[in-house]
Amino acid sequence: MIAKAVLIVVLLTSAYPIVQAAVVTLTPVADSHMLCWEANDERNTNYGNSQSLVLINDLIHFGQASGFTANTVLRFDLSAIPSGNYVSSALLKLRVIGMHPAGFGGNIEICRVTAPWMEGNGAVPADGVTYYRRDGINTWTTPAGDYVGRTGMQDVDPYAVMAGPFTAENVGDQHIFDVTELVAEWLSGQYPNYGFILHGSYGYDWELDYGSRENVVPLNRPVLEVEYGNRPKRGSISIRCFWDTAVQRAGRIERLSARLENPTEDQLPANVTLTVPPGVRIIGSPTVRVTNWARRTIYCTRYNCNPFEPVPEKRPNVVVTWRVWADTPVEGEFKVAVSGDDWFTSEKTLLGKFKPPISLPPATKVPDPQPAATSYLIGALHWPGWKTGTWAATGWSPIEPFPERKPALGWYDDSCPEVVDWEIKWALEHSISYFCYVWNRLTYCDGRLDPIVQPGTWGYAIHDGLFRSRFGSLFKFCIMYEYRPELGALQLGGLMPYWVENYFRRPNYLKLDNKPVLFFYEWAQRYIEDLGGITKVRELLDGWRRYCVSQGFAGLYVIAEYRGNDPNVVRILKDCGFDATFAYCFADQVPDGTLPATALDIVYSKVNSRVRWNIMPDVPTISVGWDPTPWQTYTNYWPTNHFYFRPSEYKALCERIKAMVDALPEGCLGKRLILLDNWNEWGEGHYIAPCRQAGFDYLDAVRDTFSTSPRQHIDILPEEVGLGPYDAPYLKWLLAQESVSPVSVQEAKKLADGTPVRCAPMYVTAVFGDCFYAEQPDRTAGIRLIKPNHGLSEGDEICVIGIMASDNATGERYIEVSNGTITIASAVHEERTEAKNEIR
Repeated sequence: MIAKAVLIVVLLTSAYPIVQAAVVTLTPVADSHMLCWEANDERNTNYGNSQSLVLINDLIHFGQASGFTANTVLRFDLSAIPSGNYVSSALLKLRVIGMHPAGFGGNIEICRVTAPWMEGNGAVPADGVTYYRRDGINTWTTPAGDYVGRTGMQDVDPYAVMAGPFTAENVGDQHIFDVTELVAEWLSGQYPNYGFILHGSYGYDWELDYGSRENVVPLNRPVLEVEYGNRPKRGSISIRCFWDTAVQRAGRIERLSARLENPTEDQLPANVTLTVPPGVRIIGSPTVRVTNWARRTIYCTRYNCNPFEPVPEKRPNVVVTWRVWADTPVEGEFKVAVSGDDWFTSEKTLLGKFKPPISLPPATKVPDPQPAATSYLIGALHWPGWKTGTWAATGWSPIEPFPERKPALGWYDDSCPEVVDWEIKWALEHSISYFCYVWNRLTYCDGRLDPIVQPGTWGYAIHDGLFRSRFGSLFKFCIMYEYRPELGALQLGGLMPYWVENYFRRPNYLKLDNKPVLFFYEWAQRYIEDLGGITKVRELLDGWRRYCVSQGFAGLYVIAEYRGNDPNVVRILKDCGFDATFAYCFADQVPDGTLPATALDIVYSKVNSRVRWNIMPDVPTISVGWDPTPWQTYTNYWPTNHFYFRPSEYKALCERIKAMVDALPEGCLGKRLILLDNWNEWGEGHYIAPCRQAGFDYLDAVRDTFSTSPRQHIDILPEEVGLGPYDAPYLKWLLAQESVSPVSVQEAKKLADGTPVRCAPMYVTAVFGDCFYAEQPDRTAGIRLIKPNHGLSEGDEICVIGIMASDNATGERYIEVSNGTITIASAVHEERTEAKNEIR
C-alpha cells in the first residue's frame, strides 16, 4: 500500500529537464530516535541499535512527570553523487511498522539538523544521540535536537510534511517525503549535511514507528533515492540579429550585431558564435563570451500627456557586435548561435546581401531623386510621430530594444527638412508619388480642444519638414484626418477653411479632377453617433464639398477608413456620403500563427471583397503586416494580433493587387489611387521605409511591380555621401532624461555597453579613417572613438556625446559616436544638417 497523503514541496527544481540523469539509492549511515519519557527517565538513553525509529507527539503530558515525546534523526552519505551535479529528485522513503493508537490525526514534519550527532549503539552510559545529548557528551541547544526549516527558524516552514490522519491500515505503507530542496542544499555546499530530523506536530497522544537501518527485514529499512545529472538548462536566450546599416557593401567593414535577452535574472555566462557564408570573413574572433547582463531605462508616455515614464527593459540583455568584410558582392546567411552550460543552444540567421562598392563624393545636400517611371499613382500612409520629446510621439525609446527596426535615417526627428528630403528621394525612386499624413486637431493635456484650428502634435512633419524640403515640389501629399471620439463633433468645426488655405491650395497637394483628396479615419459608428446620424454626416461632407467649390475647386473626394469584411458597413459609409473606402492597416484581421501564404490570401481577400461587392469604390491598401510588440511591451497598448510579410511575400501581394487594379474600369478611384501600408509605423509595426531589418527590399518590391524603369538601381544612404546621422536630437533628449553629466574617460569605461555617455573635454591625439583617439587634458587616460566623416585633426579639443561599446576581438572599450555629437572648442560640430536647418 502507498500512503494516500503526501505533500510535495519543491522550490529548487527546474522547469527544464536535466540531461544524462542517473539514480542512486542510499541507505542511512546513521539513524536513531530521541525519547523523552520522564516516568522512566529515558531522556539519556541512546537507541542507536533499535530496529525502529520512533515519533511521539503527546501534547497533553509533554513537560509533565509522565509526558512523552520522541524525534527521529537520519543521515545519509551523499559522496556517491559526483560533485557539480544537479539534483532533480530526492525521495526519503520510510516504512511504517507500527502506530499507537490504531488511528490518529497529526503531521510528520522533516527539517534540517544544524549540529553534528553520533548514532551510538545503545550502550550505557550512552555513547550516542539522546534526548539531551547529540553525541553522548555534547548537549543539544534544544532538547530533542537542533533543527530548522527552510527559512532558518525552528518549527517554521519544514522542508516536507506528511499530513494525517493515519489508520491501522497504513501499517506496512511506505511514506515518501520529497526532500529534493534539502539534498540540493547539502550537495551545493550551502549547508553541512547533519541529516534529517522527523518530529510530530498537531494531534496529541500518538506514536508512529518506522523501520530503522538495523531492522531485520530489509524492506523495512529507510532509503534515500536521488536522481541527479548534469546541471539543468535555464532556458533559451532569445536573439535579435541586425546590421548596423540598411545596405551592406563589399569593400568596406560592415557590422553585424546580436541583441541577446536573458530569460533569468542571473548573471550566467554564454558563448556567442557567428558563422559567415563563403566570401565573407570576420575581423576578430567569431566567438564572444558574454558575462554581464544589464537593463537600460525605457522612456514612454503611455499615450497621454504625462511626463515620459522611466521603466526598466523587460529582460536583462547585452548586444554583441562583429565586424565582417567581403571583397566582392556576395549574398548568404549569417548564423548566430548562443550556447553555454546553463543554456539550451539557440540560433538565429540573418540574410546579408553585400552589394557592389560605391565611391561617391561628399555632399552638402541630399542628392537629387531619380524617380522611377510608373503610370500608377501610389502613396504611402505616413505616421508623423517622430518629433523628439513630444508626448504624442511615444518615442524611439520603446523601440530601441527592437534594434532591427531602426530606420536607415537613425532615430530621426521628422521635423527636420533634410530627413524629409531623404524620404522623398527614396519614395520617388521606388514609384511612390505621395505621402498620406495622419493629421489631428491640437488639444491640451486636460483634454480641451484648442479653439483655433491648427495641426496637433503630429503637424511638425508637414509644416517643419515637408514644407521646407528641397524636394517638396516634386512630391505630392494629402492628409488623413484622425477623428478623435473623446473630442466629439466640435473638433470638426472650422477645419475646412484651414485645410484649404494651408494644404489644398498648395500645388503639391494631391488632387484628382481638381478635387482635393481627403482621407478620414475612425470607426463609422463613433462619428455617426456624435454628429447625430447618417444624414448629419452627409450634410457635413456636402458642406465641405460646397466650400471647396466656393474656393475654386471642382469638389472634394472624402475617403473613409474601413478594414473589416462587412458589406453593410460599406453601405452605411456610402449613405454617409463618402466617395470611397480604404484600409489604414489590417490589424486584428489575421490570427496569430497564420502561415504567410494564408495571411497573404486573407489580406488580398479583404481588399478584393470590396471590388466584388461593387457597393462603392475602394482605394486598395497593400499592407505589409501588423506587429505592435514595442508598444505592447512598454505602453498601455491593446492586445492584438501579429503578422508580417517578408519582402518576397509583400512583392507577391503587390503583384496580386496590381492585377486586380488593372482589371478595374477606367476612372474608378480604386484604379486611380493605390496606398501602401505603411511608410513608418515603427512602433505599431507596419513599415516599409528603409531600415536595418530589410534595407530597401520592401521598396524594391514596389518598384519591381509598378515601375517600368530598370530594376537595377543604386540606393544611397546618407553616410555614403557624408550626411547624417539624424538622431543627435534624440540622443541629447535621452541624456537629458537620464540627467547624464560629463564624465572622465575612466568613468566612461566603467559603463555598460549601450549606455549613453557624455565625456568631459578631451584632445584628439591620433586620427585613422573613421576612428580617432582622444585623451584627457592631463594625458592620464584616453579612448578610441568611431564616427564616420568626423573631420577632426590632431590637437582638436572636443566634447563628445555617444554610446559605450566594446571590441569583441580585444575587449577594448570605445565610444560609438556615429549617432552622437562632437563639439570642437565651443564651435558646434554636431550634425551639419542641424546647423543647416537653423539657417533655413
